[in-house]
Amino acid sequence: METAVREQFTSLGITLDDDNIIGKCCELCHRFGLEPLDLAVKWNAYFMAQGLPEKPTLPLLENLAQDISRNLSKKTTPKRPTVHYDKSSIGEGLANALVSSFGLTGEIAEAIKASSQKSTEPSRKRMSFSSPQALKRSVGGLTGSPQSITPTKAPNSSDGGSPRLATYATRTNAGHIELTFNPGGKLLDRKADTPIQPVQLSVFPTTLEKPYRYMFEKLNDRAEVLDMRIEDLGKLIISRHKLHSLVIGEEENKDTTKQPPTAQEIFHALNSVAHVCQDRTLIIGRICVDATEGKLNSSSIALEMQGCFSNSQGKRIPLNINEMRMYSLFPGQIIAAEGRNPTGDVFVPTNIFEGAPAPRKKTKAKELLNLYFSSSDSGDDTSIGVMAVAGPYTTNQDMTYAPLEDFLRQVVEKKPQVVIFSGPFVDARHPLIMESEFEESFEDVLHFVIDQIVTVIAGMPQTHAVIIPSLYDVTHDFIFPQAPFQSIATKHERLHLLANPSTFVVNELTFAVTSADVLFDLSRAETSRNMQSERMLRLVNHLIEQRSLYPLEPASENVHLDYAHIDNIKLPVTPDVIILPSTLRHFISDVNGSLAVNPGHLTRLSSGGTYAYLLIHCPRRNDIPETNKPMFSGVVERTACRIIQAGQQQCVFVGLSSPLEQSVLDAVACFGHLCSCLIIVNRTAQTGWMDECMYANCQVLSQKLVQVSSRRSHYAVEIVDRGLSIQLNEHAIGGWGSDSVRLHDST
Repeated sequence: METAVREQFTSLGITLDDDNIIGKCCELCHRFGLEPLDLAVKWNAYFMAQGLPEKPTLPLLENLAQDISRNLSKKTTPKRPTVHYDKSSIGEGLANALVSSFGLTGEIAEAIKASSQKSTEPSRKRMSFSSPQALKRSVGGLTGSPQSITPTKAPNSSDGGSPRLATYATRTNAGHIELTFNPGGKLLDRKADTPIQPVQLSVFPTTLEKPYRYMFEKLNDRAEVLDMRIEDLGKLIISRHKLHSLVIGEEENKDTTKQPPTAQEIFHALNSVAHVCQDRTLIIGRICVDATEGKLNSSSIALEMQGCFSNSQGKRIPLNINEMRMYSLFPGQIIAAEGRNPTGDVFVPTNIFEGAPAPRKKTKAKELLNLYFSSSDSGDDTSIGVMAVAGPYTTNQDMTYAPLEDFLRQVVEKKPQVVIFSGPFVDARHPLIMESEFEESFEDVLHFVIDQIVTVIAGMPQTHAVIIPSLYDVTHDFIFPQAPFQSIATKHERLHLLANPSTFVVNELTFAVTSADVLFDLSRAETSRNMQSERMLRLVNHLIEQRSLYPLEPASENVHLDYAHIDNIKLPVTPDVIILPSTLRHFISDVNGSLAVNPGHLTRLSSGGTYAYLLIHCPRRNDIPETNKPMFSGVVERTACRIIQAGQQQCVFVGLSSPLEQSVLDAVACFGHLCSCLIIVNRTAQTGWMDECMYANCQVLSQKLVQVSSRRSHYAVEIVDRGLSIQLNEHAIGGWGSDSVRLHDST
């Protein structure tokens, strides 16, 4: 148990070194019947919602235990039965009871009835939602000033709300850069004078285009779909790993006089899973749990071939994987296993072939030149800005959508060419929706949200918005794959309503996106041994190897998979960028040449979450061949990507007095914990003070800043004077070098 707890916390980026902490975690698992992964996820959500350090302590774990206990008591305590009355019946019932019990006169009874029917103001108002007309902004204002967006609040909300209501508004890490991925050393932001090039956006034909009828599939049809998936991917695995000799024999494979067998012939020549064989042989099938219930583990792994082979007839056989030095398996995974079956009851694999990725898209050199080097204002500094964000777009305390408005301000400021919005937009799990404390229709709320997005992109002529629904959208069918939103009245040529999941192309780059939390579901279902790669990279690689954005079978209880449309969740090509929002910790990784991004969610309960900003630079002109030879995108080396905390940086302006060093230290000590950006203005500067700061005192000052600041990674220091400024950002704290000190014109 201790090892499992340590591994699960490490997979979320939290290192547990203290044995007492690990022991306490094991105690909580036993007390509440939790798996180590469940406890790690609960702690991850708890510390982010409460604004706590990510490393658990004994007191904090005890607080978490109390929180889990409270939630369990809410679920298990039965509600007291209630009787509902209307205004007319309650008075009559009370009057009749008084007459029968106390013998009151009829006049008094009639008076009670009359008084009960008088209209009174309700003691508690239902939550109201601001109408779209409350959002007043001009298109021209949006393109020039983010301050033109007017926040909308519920009429009964106020600035002096409860502490939990103010959690999002009072957080100190808004705009903080949580993670940076920049292997190629590219610019993190566009230069101010760099023109923004238009992009072309198109959708792959495998993406679902319109709604469909569901709950009409038959068991035979579902079985046939699953059989075809085994056969299709099985042939690809044989071809990729060159496994022909294991099926037809070495001698026959070397015979050049015969026509080589096709992949289909080789596939149907496979032995049954129950075929007794002392020599090494090959079987292909789907991983499943060899039990009626429970999770996959090393002693419950089985392989089934179902009905696609006449000699297998849907049989499944347990796998004894004790001879395997390393493996990573999950239910639904299509594999080929090389090994022996000495008794016909258990297959003993010595080698497992896990999948066959789809080919990666190539682009001809002439097309790249037309995209990036055709106009006079294009060049090596041309780039594509992409912002990826996932709902919920408002906290669980209200329906004002303030986090969405803050994010749209960042869109206006950064001016990306593509913004990918993943649902839920109207979250079915929101307390106000679950408790029916809501007056407006869900469709009106959805239209309000889309109207905000359209208003922003309408004022930005180079920006496209991609809208992808979620299984938690209360306005959408709870079926996967999901069709695009159909009831959106607002139309715009750069508003793209796509399905969940979707595969689309931006210029020469292929994007794959799903709002289903496939990473979380895979992490719960997977079992592995001695894998050297990081867990998140391994989970993403499973999707690519299996050519599917949801390869689990059976699917999670939260994902109602329609097998008749399983082709719509396939990956037609290996994507250049794969965006997978998840409740697991955010990450950016290179997965065999694909850029995998988990941007997180814009909100987490009552606090702020994260989003991703990708700046994908164009290929270097010298790297494009003169011939029209197709080439891969090389997106990993071209991209600078960051995970950013939701919201805008809160800035504090402080006047600077002499001496410089002590004034900066005093300002940080006083104000550093209140804001994410501290701007210090030098009002008594002498000639040469800036040079002195840059070359003489930077290292000394940085070391002292580390000592006086309690949250050294949550703010930036900017020293401004005489039309120039030195910006020392959060990456500079602890050592300001030439890369982290930037001179720019503050005017």
